[in-house]
Amino acid sequence: MNDFKRALKRGIKILLAYRSKELLLFHHNDSDGIASGAVLLESFRRSGYRVCRFCLEKPYPGLLAKIFGAHSGKIIIFADFAGGISPLIASLNRGKNLVIILDHHNAAPSPHESVINLSPGLYGAKGGRDISASVVCYWFVRELDRKNRDLAHIAAFGGIADFYYLDGDVYSFNRICVEEAAGKGLMRRENINGA
Repeated sequence: MNDFKRALKRGIKILLAYRSKELLLFHHNDSDGIASGAVLLESFRRSGYRVCRFCLEKPYPGLLAKIFGAHSGKIIIFADFAGGISPLIASLNRGKNLVIILDHHNAAPSPHESVINLSPGLYGAKGGRDISASVVCYWFVRELDRKNRDLAHIAAFGGIADFYYLDGDVYSFNRICVEEAAGKGLMRRENINGA
């Protein structure tokens, strides 16, 4: 957990130092991805970024080529996908943009400093059981600014609706997110098996 939190802090430091406030946000089109997009969109707007958001089934190579062929000097965020293709993204980006990947699927380390892969699998967490993509995004924005903790319920919903619970309960990072949302009165935590 500590390695993942340190990686998030490093990613945020790089984000805040980046010269642009123009941000392209790409996220998956399932419940976890939509919740990821909602959490990121609101937090980036609060922080003064100009955000263009796109909801996709997958980051297809042809689409990626168009994105990176058309943009330079921007921040590009991928949520709930792309963790496993960070080498491809780095080769298409060629250092022209700051790219941040917030995913929970199988991940590959980025070969270039302009592509920051914050997939928790690179730091020992198991996507799904330990952390959904929406909760990855929530942990990122709660490190970005404490006031984003009011978005915990959106992230928790994304993970739960995408079936990231076991035996009627949630665990690890997902559990912390649910408990934070419940603590703020934004949702109620119950074990669905009645325990």
